[in-house]
Amino acid sequence: DYGTVPSLGPESTQERSIVLNKLLKQGSVQLVKSGAATWVRALKGDERQAATKTHTLNAEELLVYQLIKGSDDKGIWVKDLKLHSNLQQPQITKILKGLEQRKLVKAVKAVKQQKNRKVYMLYDLEPAKEITGGAWFTENEFDSGFIQGLQEACLKYVQKKGEATLGQVLDFIQMNRICNVPLGEEEVSQIMNTLVYDGKVDERPSMSGLLGDKTFAVASLLLPSATVIAEVPCGTCTVASNCSDRGKISVTT
Repeated sequence: DYGTVPSLGPESTQERSIVLNKLLKQGSVQLVKSGAATWVRALKGDERQAATKTHTLNAEELLVYQLIKGSDDKGIWVKDLKLHSNLQQPQITKILKGLEQRKLVKAVKAVKQQKNRKVYMLYDLEPAKEITGGAWFTENEFDSGFIQGLQEACLKYVQKKGEATLGQVLDFIQMNRICNVPLGEEEVSQIMNTLVYDGKVDERPSMSGLLGDKTFAVASLLLPSATVIAEVPCGTCTVASNCSDRGKISVTT
């Protein structure tokens, strides 16, 4: 939806400028220059909404905003903003503070980076998993208690059913609202794999015959759990009956 800006007389030009400025401030249109001609492009939907948010930004603020927008859900560090904008640190800090106050951008802590290392992204974006750490992190800290609770719930479900597919375990978690964090097959598969590694469940060929439809069952050979005796060295020593203070086998050997 483009329209040219025609050459008009002085009075018409003044009126046109007033109307165009009003439309630009409303975020309804944008001017696009092509050679000697200037085009007026009508904005629609999300474009119009975005233009309304940013039309009051000055050149430096708009540059920083566009760099942040280009980083998508991965975000961008202040160091990279400084590198690509050629702006000084104090100026960038001031601009970021203003953009945050207008709720155009937000700062997100990146769990894989140095402590308190922040990246900036558009305010309405959901950060990528590699930034937040995904479901296993709460407030940027690895949540071992949450994982343990999920393991116990999944194990009890498999023990009750005898065996269950990955999809059935996922449905069980969602239907019973085991957790408030949205989980998909990838996360549930990770939980079930930890139970396999711990020797608590076995992974079996798919019951449906479909590739990728994992089936889990109670482990046929359970690993012994640690006991008070097992934690004492003598309790697990295979030659403890031959041990004596003066013999060849003693606690010192």
